[in-house]
Amino acid sequence: AEDCLSRYSLEYLQKFTKAGKQFPKTTLRFARDHPLRIDFSSEHLSLSFLLAPRVETED
Repeated sequence: AEDCLSRYSLEYLQKFTKAGKQFPKTTLRFARDHPLRIDFSSEHLSLSFLLAPRVETED
C-alpha cells in the first residue's frame, strides 16, 4: 500500500457526521486520486457522501 496525504474540509465532515448520526454503521473509503467516500447504513437505509480533497495551489 502506498502512503497518501489528503486534506478535507472539517466543515463538510462535521455536516456529514451530523447527518449520519442515526445510522449504526459507518464506512470510510479513501485512495490516492479519489475522493473520500463516507457510507452510513442501517438495515433498511443507506446514505453516502463524496468529498474531494482540498487543492492547495502555489502562488
